[in-house]
Amino acid sequence: MVNYLLALTELVSTIVILLISSYLIRFSFILNKQYWIKTKTLLLSSLLLPIITFVITKVISGNLALSLGMVGALSIVRFRNPVKSPLELVLYFTLITLGISASVNIQWTIILSFVVIFINAMAFIYENFLVQKFGMPKFLTSFSEGNPLSTLEISIDQEIDFLNNNNSFSSLTHHDSTYVYRFASPNISDLNDILYELKSKKVELISFNIQKF
Repeated sequence: MVNYLLALTELVSTIVILLISSYLIRFSFILNKQYWIKTKTLLLSSLLLPIITFVITKVISGNLALSLGMVGALSIVRFRNPVKSPLELVLYFTLITLGISASVNIQWTIILSFVVIFINAMAFIYENFLVQKFGMPKFLTSFSEGNPLSTLEISIDQEIDFLNNNNSFSSLTHHDSTYVYRFASPNISDLNDILYELKSKKVELISFNIQKF
């Protein structure tokens, strides 16, 4: 009876650690403006995937026949959900590794969680403090990252150098003395700053269109 209670307590504590770790990892990605992970689907996936992996690993450990059967069953499954970015693959791989490591030694789960959260924290500090204070180069924004990006399109009658050098700059089209600038950013305030700077420099706009996501 005592051994059963100890095993049950260990199992519950492991599941709790997995839930806390996966949630904190998800939150650390959100801090770094990875807004694709804020959906309900990815929230449930982040919480369930480590636990499911942990249970599967526990069930097949030490049983060769069951392991081969599980491999055969899993080979039938086909995952056709498109991956938005390489970072999403890293997230899935991290969550699966959490479950596997928890079935071996919970210390590895804690260490992996700490390292992932620490790296995300360093990226957050760099982008939000070091860039502003020391003028270090910003991270580039890419449509391939899977984030919904706010966009700004400006039509003017001249080419402006500071627009070409803006971190949110996406493309420039020139046609019949009209220059069409396009910008994209996960933070709409960056796009509003462009409009404010144009207004402060008294640049006349032919038209502009801003879309928030």
